[in-house]
Amino acid sequence: MNIQTNSILAPAVIGVICTAVLLIVRAVLFRILHRWASRTETRADDLILYSLKGPSLFWAVAIGLHLGIAFSGIPEKQILYLTRTI
Repeated sequence: MNIQTNSILAPAVIGVICTAVLLIVRAVLFRILHRWASRTETRADDLILYSLKGPSLFWAVAIGLHLGIAFSGIPEKQILYLTRTI
């Protein structure tokens, strides 16, 4: 089986770059929201931020994986299975 390096490398790079960008945006957004939440008197906003922090990490990774798979040369049927798995 002859696998070309570009057919694996390009989607992997796209997935890693997209994940890194999303993680940076997530960090900046949570920093801004944390500053805003610290100025309020209620704890509701702190609890909301705390409950969103974990799932947002998984979403960033899942979106990066999805975009990497979408730009790969994998046939449509396998892409469908992979995206359902993510």
